[in-house]
Amino acid sequence: MDYLTQLKKFYDWMETNPLPPSVPAVVLWHALMYLVVKNGGAPEFSVGTHFLMGKTGECELMIRRARQELKNLGFIDFIIQPGNQADIYYMRDLAEVFENGKLENNICRESVLNNKRKNHNVIYLHDHLQKL
Repeated sequence: MDYLTQLKKFYDWMETNPLPPSVPAVVLWHALMYLVVKNGGAPEFSVGTHFLMGKTGECELMIRRARQELKNLGFIDFIIQPGNQADIYYMRDLAEVFENGKLENNICRESVLNNKRKNHNVIYLHDHLQKL
């Protein structure tokens, strides 16, 4: 996933959309894209809410609202993990999302992500962004 292409698509969409995402959603999108870059461009990763709070300056409630807003827009998908496990995120390629000139239906990637988790193909990002 190419960061500059995603950044351009994101801001192109914001310029033409009468109701752009909230400021916390924009900040969260940037933090998640930073993790994609740190992860070598892989769109699937796991990260804790507290890590995102540190990167965005937002509280837990605002992170939860912002990620739901981004999911509703079709920009991301995520799976909430039980207990203290880091949630799994999937950044959607905005070039594909906007391919037809409009957002495609938000398709949950849960089965794909769960399968990848079972096969240990998902790289888990923790406080120090270590690959496990």
